[in-house]
Amino acid sequence: MNQSIERHLKALYDKGSFGDLPFERVEESWRTKEALFSGQSANLKLEEKELIHPEENRAFLALTFSGSLLAFYADEGDGCRLEYNSIKIREDVPEMIVENSIDLAGVVRVGQSAEFESRMLKKTSPLYRVAAAPEDLEPEHQNKRIAEAMIFLSNGFVKINKTYLTGAEGEGPDHFTKKTMTAYLAQKHGLPQKEIKSLLEDYDALLETGVLMGERVPLGRLGKIYCDVRPAQKARIGRNPATGEEMTIGAKPAVCVPKISFSGAFKDRVARNPVPEGAGEED
Repeated sequence: MNQSIERHLKALYDKGSFGDLPFERVEESWRTKEALFSGQSANLKLEEKELIHPEENRAFLALTFSGSLLAFYADEGDGCRLEYNSIKIREDVPEMIVENSIDLAGVVRVGQSAEFESRMLKKTSPLYRVAAAPEDLEPEHQNKRIAEAMIFLSNGFVKINKTYLTGAEGEGPDHFTKKTMTAYLAQKHGLPQKEIKSLLEDYDALLETGVLMGERVPLGRLGKIYCDVRPAQKARIGRNPATGEEMTIGAKPAVCVPKISFSGAFKDRVARNPVPEGAGEED
């Protein structure tokens, strides 16, 4: 681990910021976050930068010494936008600042705080890593790439906190539930949770309606959901799995079943995921 990060974490630890947890768990959580940041930056072909000038109009993502995440979006004609997630310990949905029409107050440089001409966030803690969208992309596509990284990493960091920093591994509330996703989207877009919940319910109803009407309904870049027909099955002789005795398995009529066809891009993305330790091993 970088010595500057270790000193920073130790100072927070000595202040009691991590409760009674062993310092080793704090260190391991940081290493896991940094690995996740590196992996997502590589997957989305973000470029590691030591500094970024305000006039570049470059969308970028940053990891601070304290483990917070900053996303700064390029100006598409209506000003720049920032998102800042502190990813607080022991909280299922991270504290989030979202602000539009703001400017950088100076050069963004690794090892220094980022400063802004804004109302809500004047400066961050020192930046440890900065990853920018490729400069040959149009601002719109730069912003989409950074937004994708920010959603993935924000939720990934919450899961890491839950695993390492809430006492025991796996302890704490589940994160990917309808309730917590609704809260996350409400914070991110500055909308009431009731309105987000209503939109999600309407979206679910549209998907269901399309499938029931025989359409192949798109799930964005994930793939498509549709209705398929499972053919009729004749009666046949099988064996009782509990006793091994022969038994007659009754005939079954044809029936409609829901199916999901995943896109090639999503399959490739999942295949690049690291295999959990011990998974897939033969007994």
